Amino acid sequence: MLEVKHRETKLLLLTLPEESAARQLLSRVSLRYGDLAGLDFKGADLSGSDLAAADLRGANLTNAKLAGADLSGADLSGADLSGADLVGARLLGANLTGTDLSHSDCTRATFRMSYSKGSGPRFNDARLTDSHLGQTRLSGAELIGADLTEANLSQAYLPRRHYARGARSGQPLAPHDPAPPGWLTRQPPASKPG
Repeated sequence: MLEVKHRETKLLLLTLPEESAARQLLSRVSLRYGDLAGLDFKGADLSGSDLAAADLRGANLTNAKLAGADLSGADLSGADLSGADLVGARLLGANLTGTDLSHSDCTRATFRMSYSKGSGPRFNDARLTDSHLGQTRLSGAELIGADLTEANLSQAYLPRRHYARGARSGQPLAPHDPAPPGWLTRQPPASKPG
């Protein structure tokens, strides 16, 4: 049996049959403060679940359904969320150090005040349409081919070189905020080969 415990009190939150976490319907389950580090939730349905402050370091959430889930304050460092459905998910203040969000759908997701230390998150080819990345500090983030149409990036710290290498935006970035050195500012649209 796989036991998920509260990361501080060690109280039992959930018991699953061994090797079946990914096949379980876990939508709307509360795993707040859960110790889920290194677990395999590949393809799992965690839609609307409460994963706030959960320890998800190194967890496999590839192609997981996390639409509407609350991951606020979660430690997602080293987690694989590539191809995940994060539509409308809340990741306020989440640790995204080394997190892979490539090819994920983060439409209307809120990343406000999320951060990374050292190795940044990878949003390569991710959909961040109408998402909220304001006040994030995502040093080392990769946004190659990411769709930032209508995304809120006010006061976001994102390296320019990654934005300039392919991310798109349908609005001026940080139009009212002064941009300190190193902060993302509006880039000219990339010219199309033709």
